[in-house]
Amino acid sequence: SGHIALPDYRSLTTLKYDDDGTEREVQVPKGDTLHQFRKDVGSGQLPAVSWIVAPCNFSDHPGAAWYGAWYVSEVMNILTEVPEVWKKTIFVLCYDENDGYFDHVPPFTAPHPLRPETGKCSEGIDTAVDWANAHGRDHSIGLGYRCPLVVASPWSRGGCVNSQVFDHTSVLQLIETWLEGKGKQVPETNISVWRRTVCGDLSSTFRPYNGEKIALPKPLDRDTTIEGIHTAKFKRAPVGGKALSEEEIERVDVGALQEPGTRPSCPLPYELVVDGLRNGNELVLLMEARQNVFGKESQGAPFNAYGYGESMGSRAYAVEAGKSIRDTWPAEGAYHVRVDGPNGFMREFRGNGDDPKVAVNVGYAGGKSPNGKVEIRLSSTAAEALAVEVRDESYATRAQRKTLAPSGSAMVTIDTKASHGWYDFTVVISGLAYRYAGRVETGRWSVTDPAMA
Repeated sequence: SGHIALPDYRSLTTLKYDDDGTEREVQVPKGDTLHQFRKDVGSGQLPAVSWIVAPCNFSDHPGAAWYGAWYVSEVMNILTEVPEVWKKTIFVLCYDENDGYFDHVPPFTAPHPLRPETGKCSEGIDTAVDWANAHGRDHSIGLGYRCPLVVASPWSRGGCVNSQVFDHTSVLQLIETWLEGKGKQVPETNISVWRRTVCGDLSSTFRPYNGEKIALPKPLDRDTTIEGIHTAKFKRAPVGGKALSEEEIERVDVGALQEPGTRPSCPLPYELVVDGLRNGNELVLLMEARQNVFGKESQGAPFNAYGYGESMGSRAYAVEAGKSIRDTWPAEGAYHVRVDGPNGFMREFRGNGDDPKVAVNVGYAGGKSPNGKVEIRLSSTAAEALAVEVRDESYATRAQRKTLAPSGSAMVTIDTKASHGWYDFTVVISGLAYRYAGRVETGRWSVTDPAMA
């Protein structure tokens, strides 16, 4: 009905502007593209949940880049112009795909329910619905490569980074959680158990809002934004290019476009443990998603494991919160297995086949109230004393050395306060090198990985 009341809803008009003495013309919408949304916000008629689906020319695709930034800016402007609406609004901007940009993080996928060599899940997760068959080939249904997600609200302010695993169903899970808090059960039955296990509901993006004054960004002017983009087509092509020598290529600052420094990073509901133990000709992996710290708010986790050398291959794992799984990899002779999880969690187990009889278990100090320290517990059944070195890999902390007595045990503690909870170290004993990296989750705010600053 709002569109009928707007005569120019599907009409275009000509925008003329001066480009350094040259008059340019470009076609733009004649009417208010966001007329109905603007009207509903102004009159307080927004429903509990609204979906704003941008048409192609407002979608930020490379082939239609003119209106995307203005479109998002104007939606935010409409919402924040009415304080009574904005103070109770969560605006989620979610792209539907990543447009082919390279993603250095391989996506987590579900293991095949009938092919154990592809991985495994904790008890109660059936991944049959997370696989499909097309053209005679099985394939997993997601997760895909990462795409942008922005959550704007009074409870998610400040330019923070959240590194919990989310997907497009996370928006639906947020709606479920929000409605459940209002006493309404509206479950989305199409979200699989595996997907709910590995993907959060966006709750960790929020923090309390106590009425602090928020400075709002200046909204973009539509015509000025379009002019700035339209003039690009008239710019001269770069000239004077030349082939670079190998020496010049080596001097190129490949990270020049990365924003320097760190950003505030949300606390995440992860308490993840992955240990490796060589047992005969096998490497036994134990993967856990514990609930000691965050209780019912704890999130399960996906893991990608990669075998190198003789055990070449990859496997996908998923562990529900409060549960664990075991799996074995071949370790006859030399072995090398790496396990990747959320937010930089990584474990890497290497041995040369003459491993000492030592168990290495890595956990977090403080029990239900973690203090940011990592505990490395060493237990030996060897008949001889063993030299142990714990070597820092990223944060310039001093190496620690211990002598493990015959059939003895010891503990090494690493304080991550200086690195804001982040750790990256290798336990080196003659015959093996086990590496551990990630962040200790304490429920308190941190920053993005300083090693990437």
